[in-house]
Amino acid sequence: MARAMAPSHERESARKVLGMTPAARRAGGAGIQVRFTVVERGIRQVLVAATSEGVCAIEFGDDPAELEARLRRHLPAAVIGRLDANTTARVTTAVRRAELPPLALGLPADVREVAIRARLRRFLQQGLSRRPQSRVGQPNVAPPVRPPAASGSAPAFADAW
Repeated sequence: MARAMAPSHERESARKVLGMTPAARRAGGAGIQVRFTVVERGIRQVLVAATSEGVCAIEFGDDPAELEARLRRHLPAAVIGRLDANTTARVTTAVRRAELPPLALGLPADVREVAIRARLRRFLQQGLSRRPQSRVGQPNVAPPVRPPAASGSAPAFADAW
């Protein structure tokens, strides 16, 4: 029998998945700073948006302007802006890493996008919780965990990768 999570664990889990508290999401992102980028992925585009709490949106589409409009409709009360070029390059790398193996090409497009979204979220969350490996010759040393960024600051993965 599965154990139920305590309400505080449920809220924290939801916060990680939503990139903000559920209440802030219901309020359209009121008072939340959201940064995004749109990256080319083959013939499709992928929008990745984040708050200081984490990734809040991964969307696929054909038109970057429509992806941005969709984000703005979804979070109408948020302060939305673009990610810097350095972070966009890191997101581009994560998007490439998240691609599925050739065997998955036979799956329906929507199923592939769900799988890519899950892989991409995992790669981006790894970037949220640790710094790049800069300690050559120390493979058994875990990278330091950064404290969460202050509210209203740039997304945590902007300086965590």
